[in-house]
Formats: sequence, structure tokens, C-alpha cells
Amino acid sequence: MLDGCSLTEIAEVWTDQLVDYVALCSPSLVAVDAPLSMPKEGHLREVERDARRLGLRLLPPLLGGMRALTLIGIALRRSLESVGIRVVEVHPSSTLRLAGVSIDRITRWANMSLNRDQTDGVVAALTGLAYLLNDYTVVGGELIVATRLPCV
Repeated sequence: MLDGCSLTEIAEVWTDQLVDYVALCSPSLVAVDAPLSMPKEGHLREVERDARRLGLRLLPPLLGGMRALTLIGIALRRSLESVGIRVVEVHPSSTLRLAGVSIDRITRWANMSLNRDQTDGVVAALTGLAYLLNDYTVVGGELIVATRLPCV
């Protein structure tokens, strides 16, 4: 969780507890590293097609385990929005690429040892902050990718 440029917490919360936990924190925005919609037809959404044109690699939302992650993301979005929390879809690897920031730089900024999931969570939060600061681009009409990462 970010408060401005301060990393205030890294927590592992089970999915069934997540909405209550997030609601208690009253964030301005939640940036979710998961597909938040299904393809209208076929296996790809417009966002995956547009990302490919930009050289970004997103996994299709219906591919193997991504289907379960997509369903969780969609349910999470609905639950958070039902309690008045704004939600955006992000992709940490795409943000790192477009913003030209390395994982090592994120780890140094966080000033702690982070595993890959935690690093993705930090980058997702920073992408959400970039969105609030208007330092982002929208890919395929729904994916928020930071063009500059604030704080790092």
C-alpha cells in the first residue's frame, strides 16, 4: 500500500478477506494486476491485441490458469466498485518496460527484499499512483500502463 511516495505496507491477504481489508483502508484507487474483463469474442481482448503492437506481452485471459485469475479479477472489481472503490487494471511488466525502470530499481526504492509477487504488487501500486498523477497511457481502452513511475 502506498501513501503518496511512502510504501506503508506489504500484506498477503486471502481473496475472501480482500474486499473487507481494502474497504477498511479507504484507498483512492486500487490497481489490480489481473485481467478485469473477458474477450467479447475469441480468446483475446482488444487490450492484448494493442499491447502486442506496442511490444508488450500480456497473457490471454482465457489461457490455462489465466481464466481463473480473470474470473477472480472480475469478481474483485465488482466487489470493490460496489463499495465505492475505483479499480483499474494494470500490468507491472508493461509499466516497467514503458517507464524504463528495472526491478532492481524498485527493490532499492522499497529498501527491502521483495519476491517477484511483492515487486509486482509495488509496481502495481506505483502504476495506480501514476494514474492519479496523470502519468499513464491506456492500452486497448482498459489497461493502465505508467509512462513514468513516480517516487522511484
